[in-house]
Amino acid sequence: MEEKTIPQPVPRPERAWRWPRAWLVAGGLALALAGLLVLGWTQRDALVAVVPASASLYSFLGAEAGSPVASLVFEDVTLLRRRVEGEPLLIVEGWVSNEGAGEVRLPALEARLLDQTGSVLHSWSFRPEQEVLEPHARAPFRTRTADRHDAVSIDIDFLPGRVE
Repeated sequence: MEEKTIPQPVPRPERAWRWPRAWLVAGGLALALAGLLVLGWTQRDALVAVVPASASLYSFLGAEAGSPVASLVFEDVTLLRRRVEGEPLLIVEGWVSNEGAGEVRLPALEARLLDQTGSVLHSWSFRPEQEVLEPHARAPFRTRTADRHDAVSIDIDFLPGRVE
């Protein structure tokens, strides 16, 4: 009778314990998410400057996020009546100053003509001549509209997030 030999299993070399691949991927994703959250929290003013709608999220979370226009100030705003090519016009001009320490992207501006009671007669939006304002710098703005004889003053404001 022939004797059959049963092959012996080959012993596997001892391997160091390894994390399962899924745990490594999950850990990497968790670290990336934590990093994004920290960045979003510490750079919230810059984020609000780029995405103004995010200010409501920070407000909901109880955090103050600076308005992108908080450091901007209007200076020397004038309302002039001129006749250009026979047409009566109101010309509005002035300066926007950045009193902050960082550069600011200038949003669109809104002009509102007011009567003696402060009621708005006409409003329109326009862009300043410069797009970005460095710290402690000024940029001129100028716009015009048809003359309204009952207009006695002008109100200028920022329209964050709006591009004309």
